[in-house]
Amino acid sequence: MLARACAQDLFATALVQLVDDGEGGIRYWPGFVSDALAKQWFQALHSKAAWTHLQRPMYDRIVDVPRLLASYRLDVTPPELPLAEMLARIQQKVPAPYNAVGLNLYRNGDDSVAMHNDKLHTLAGGYPIALISLGDPESYNHFAVGWAHAMNTPLQWTKQVASHWGGTRNGTVVHWPKGIQAKGEQRMQFAHVIDVAPTILEAAGIPEPLSVDGIQQDPIDGVSMLHTFNDAGAPEHHETQYFEVMGNRAIYHKGWTAVTKHYTPWINTPRVPLDEDVWELYDTNKDWSQSKDLSKDMPDKLRELQRLFIIEATRNKVLPLDDRMFEKMNPDTAGRPVLIKGKTQLLAGGMGHLGENCMLSIKNKSHTVTAEIVVPEGGAEGVIIAQGADIGGWALYALNGKLKYCYNWGGFKHYMVEGATTMSPGEHQVRMEFAYAGGGLGKGGKATLYVDGKKDGEGDIEATLANVFSADDGCDVGRDGGSSVSPDYVAGKNAFNGKVKGVVLSLGDDDGKHVIDPADAIRIAMARQ
Repeated sequence: MLARACAQDLFATALVQLVDDGEGGIRYWPGFVSDALAKQWFQALHSKAAWTHLQRPMYDRIVDVPRLLASYRLDVTPPELPLAEMLARIQQKVPAPYNAVGLNLYRNGDDSVAMHNDKLHTLAGGYPIALISLGDPESYNHFAVGWAHAMNTPLQWTKQVASHWGGTRNGTVVHWPKGIQAKGEQRMQFAHVIDVAPTILEAAGIPEPLSVDGIQQDPIDGVSMLHTFNDAGAPEHHETQYFEVMGNRAIYHKGWTAVTKHYTPWINTPRVPLDEDVWELYDTNKDWSQSKDLSKDMPDKLRELQRLFIIEATRNKVLPLDDRMFEKMNPDTAGRPVLIKGKTQLLAGGMGHLGENCMLSIKNKSHTVTAEIVVPEGGAEGVIIAQGADIGGWALYALNGKLKYCYNWGGFKHYMVEGATTMSPGEHQVRMEFAYAGGGLGKGGKATLYVDGKKDGEGDIEATLANVFSADDGCDVGRDGGSSVSPDYVAGKNAFNGKVKGVVLSLGDDDGKHVIDPADAIRIAMARQ
């Protein structure tokens, strides 16, 4: 408890001092931490005498990680621009007779997505990363569970635990000079992120669309917050809201919350059956931090809200509950339909930022990657196609005129296969064939490179990522548009120096030809339109 109290006090004090430090260009995730800022936090940590009450080994770990809170500070600072500057820029763009409505949602705390104790982990699968990289572009800037808990106080738990407010109850700033007469006031009516769209539609005088491009739309579930803008005592219109994330679930109704924490994100053990979860009851009209459980005192009220949760979960297609996590990231293991039909996908040159759900899933199976390229005079250099990020993915590219393939296993090991041939100027068809070893998920295999149908190199890939490459980096053709999958090139300066005419991804074992007919690839793609 002392550590939580000290961390909360330290954060509150330092945030006031640092929130307007003029750095600018703040990234939401990951936020990059300067050495000067890390040093400032380090000094603040050492200046707190309260830390010395802790046992020495724990104290040593705490004061050795000043970058943790520095990363956190950037994570909760408004993205890209301070709010006042952002609003000023908006108003400069809006014609004088009109006015803009600005809604800025803040994070109230951090999550415990993949970190435990003083060991830092990435999203890729829970493997240690170097502390010195925290806050740099090479890391996802989460920190240990204890710090996440401290930063969410006095609310319980963290993000992912959708049952409780910690990490999920967020402040929102609304700016609308033309429509709001009140200045600097607070509104305490319950609202949800699904209320933002109805609020803007009402403010603009635009009705909810019944159809878009001829497609009938589901009704918007949210309700407008507009009636509260000039009336602090206005009745609450959003009276009921369900919450559910991988089995952690809750229901809000007229100030009351019934909640149950099904699992703890950082404890990787088999989960109890859903019907064995223990429910809690809170009157958040009086107890906004959910500190006094009333479930034993008011069992009838708890049953009423539990029944309401089932009703809302049924209406919103939440049932049946599915408490899996990583399995749901991969459509093959989740059992859900995918956007790409068939076993091939044609990508045109220049396509980019394609999310994993927009791509043929090549995980845990044999596959091929074939590209038609034009090599310029002077030799080939740069990325032909890449998917993922520095924390996991794969890339096919040219290095010093030769074809090369990199499989990035979670950011911890890079399996490289390099061709032997220096490609001459002109058109070439390059190809990577991956023969999956099988025997389960995340196994290895053999990658073989071909240039114009001739074998050019091969190598073993000892392990692969079973579920996800990256949460936010996509697939790019002709460059690697995010963080670099391969250490052979740098972010932002890796575009192919020739022309990538197209790329075909294909599932299954190779047919033995090691080449494809571009006309056939186009014909197959067009047949699916």
